Amino acid sequence: MASRPRELVRRVARKARARIRPTIEPTPVADTVAKVKDLRDHREWDEALAVLDAALAERPQAIRLHVSRAQLLAARGHWEQARSVWEDLIALRGPDLSGQHWAQAVASNRMVGDLDGARGVLDRVPEVRQAHPAIIRQRAEIAMASAQWDAATDLWAAYFDERHAAFPGLRFPRRPSTSDWFEAAWHEVALSLTRRGLPHQRPFTPAFYRAVAQVLDDAGLAHDAIALLAGLVEVMPQDASDDLLAVRHRLTALRSITREELPTTIDPEHAATLDALPPLPAAWDGLGPLRVLRVPAGSSVETALRSTRYLNQSCLDRFVERLEAADGWPDAALGRDPLVDAAREWSDRYGEQYAVEPHLPASTLSDAIFLSMYHEASQLRPMERLADDLAAASTDAPVVIEIPSMMVNYLVDPSAAAFSLYYLYFALLERKVNAFLCFYEREPIEEEAQTVAFQSRWRMAQKGTRLEPRPPAPGEPGADVALVPAGIRSFPLLVAQHPGATVYESGMVVGELAYDRRASRTQVVAAHAPLHPKGYQLPTFEFPLTRIAVLPGTDSLSAAAAPLDAVLEQSEPLGDGWAAWLHRATAPFLEHMAWTAHKDVARRGIREAHVADYLLPEGVIVGDAVRRAGGRVVLHPHSSNPVHLQARRADTFDEVEAVTATGVEMWREQFPEHVVRHVPASVITPGPARPFVADAPLSVVIFGGMATMGRTPWIDLDRHAQSYRDLFAGFEELQRQQPIDIYFKPRGPAGDTEHWLFRTVGRTAAWQPVYIHGRRLDLPNQVFVSVSVGTTALLEGIAGGTPGFVVRDFPVRDYTTLDADAFPTLTVPDALDLLRDLATAEGYDGLLQRERAWARTELDLD
Repeated sequence: MASRPRELVRRVARKARARIRPTIEPTPVADTVAKVKDLRDHREWDEALAVLDAALAERPQAIRLHVSRAQLLAARGHWEQARSVWEDLIALRGPDLSGQHWAQAVASNRMVGDLDGARGVLDRVPEVRQAHPAIIRQRAEIAMASAQWDAATDLWAAYFDERHAAFPGLRFPRRPSTSDWFEAAWHEVALSLTRRGLPHQRPFTPAFYRAVAQVLDDAGLAHDAIALLAGLVEVMPQDASDDLLAVRHRLTALRSITREELPTTIDPEHAATLDALPPLPAAWDGLGPLRVLRVPAGSSVETALRSTRYLNQSCLDRFVERLEAADGWPDAALGRDPLVDAAREWSDRYGEQYAVEPHLPASTLSDAIFLSMYHEASQLRPMERLADDLAAASTDAPVVIEIPSMMVNYLVDPSAAAFSLYYLYFALLERKVNAFLCFYEREPIEEEAQTVAFQSRWRMAQKGTRLEPRPPAPGEPGADVALVPAGIRSFPLLVAQHPGATVYESGMVVGELAYDRRASRTQVVAAHAPLHPKGYQLPTFEFPLTRIAVLPGTDSLSAAAAPLDAVLEQSEPLGDGWAAWLHRATAPFLEHMAWTAHKDVARRGIREAHVADYLLPEGVIVGDAVRRAGGRVVLHPHSSNPVHLQARRADTFDEVEAVTATGVEMWREQFPEHVVRHVPASVITPGPARPFVADAPLSVVIFGGMATMGRTPWIDLDRHAQSYRDLFAGFEELQRQQPIDIYFKPRGPAGDTEHWLFRTVGRTAAWQPVYIHGRRLDLPNQVFVSVSVGTTALLEGIAGGTPGFVVRDFPVRDYTTLDADAFPTLTVPDALDLLRDLATAEGYDGLLQRERAWARTELDLD
């Protein structure tokens, strides 16, 4: 009992000391997590990590901080580190993690290509979390990646059953970010549903079938969607009322999307609805008004609009390709890229109009904006051509262009070509075609009119470096040298060569292993001097709409045909032209960068700048500042082939490095007064010849090329696709004679993707996708192949000990420097004959030695 008073005294004393001793309370966990999220949203990765580390030092047991750290690492693309953090969390606090957290731990394993690791995490999910929708979805996706189609179908149905009530507009993912399955997997799900004839009961309801049909349509597999819904209609009783009508309506809508020709007459059944669409408004200057039809999905108005001249993203390319083929675009006989010439002309005109002297003169602004002009021209040019064709048609039927959202990204990568829908729309208005934009509402239409927004997502303005300012070191070797990472392929090599140089903040920092979906796309580069405006956000252009008409309609999904009206809303004319909108989006950023570069170059006494041969804003602007200060500019390779040679100005640089000997000659021919050096090591990594492995199959890796830029084709797309079909049919025949495995390595979203290949050749030759970089591939007896055009991967293959060749059945204007006389460029029959030879040690080693002999000069290979 005597101890209790003593303990009481101690407690009182502790309280007294606490009252008289000031304490610093740790920042609340919620506030730290919110701050980290804000920093992450602004891509301030290092600062966000520092905040987390400081908070964890104070609260090492705070699970939310550890979770935030794993999520930060994942957002930055550091998946191996994120996986490690999740593994520690699971071991220490697994029962405390939410279902969403467990799902993120699974995804971190999938992102590094470890499906077994992902399954192992799923095996440890507590029973109470097993029914979480995110866990069910991960199981469904892993079943897709494992080709377990019936299991995947059952799991997607269970996921839909869990989520559909809360999210009536729920849509399945067309493909995952983890790249372990792709769109063609939904084809297999549709086959599973059809093959098993699943009953009309939970969870295989008509709503689930419609969701599967929707993702099939999104994935460009509309024919599978039609077959799926047609089969469901057959097995459902004729009096299924609302559900049956819903399926039939969607079937009709899909058929309208997949037609091969646009109608020239209006269906009498829908004439009244289409006649209610108003004519074009009075004349305007510049770009016209936005005219948006907001239509309830499943209404009779939707059906009527789809019966007129109706275009959306899934069918647009088909019509563009047809017109391009009719026009003979592109002409392989042309020595120059017409798109580059057009972009050069547009950017020069832009520079003259918007130059800001003295820091941003016309020629510098033109070069800084050239790549964006090139990307936008690749979308705008085919849209203008399609608008010409639609305007010339012998019909007054309105044109309806479906848009996926009321907000669209503007100035993004050309592979994300949604903005081309707007280019087409305004081109049609300019040609006095009665055109409308159309957006389908999944919820009841509000009373208030809406707003259309163009959200600037200019990738040139995205930071790719972390800023670590350092004090200038006068007299340090290289202190008068500036390095600009944007666009340079092997930037770490350049940093090692100039240890005292100033690295300027940069946007497009190119990953050493580009197009490797199992590796970070960007290098970790520390910059010493800022160029970008701090906290700068590109503008979002908003265009308020005014409701000007109501289009009466009925609910096609209801047996009672209840009223369901659409509305037409319109903005004021946008005015000006595309150059003016480009200027509004980019001018503050470019002008700030130019002022900053000129002041900083003078302050630091920079006398030499190293920039990419790719025309990117940072390199252009820093290079201009250095040359205007009396210094020199050296260009470094972005690719194994000369880039922007056609568009580069002679007075913007002094020296240039090239990867191939042929590239050196191309630069010297174009710029005979300039110093040109042969530096293969800037892109190519030499390695020993790969030995032939007896009794192992031949591993043929097809590298997908970049057949289009935006929506503009570089080659004859029909003949390109036919070459693939012929080649893969030959592969299948060859497999009956010898062991040969076929792999396909997609270049990226802008090239021949694995989904494009599936739609072109199906599963012919049992090909498999592979996603890691060619330099990291290690398959037995591997052979690298490209179709129609060459690729840097072939050069990397030769240097790394892998033979290769190009399959080409028609003339193309190839952008690579591969010499057809020294490097095999073969028709399909000749390519198949060569593969028969390569199945032997003599044939394999013989081709490799011939190519490496050529590479001794071309790539300075020992």
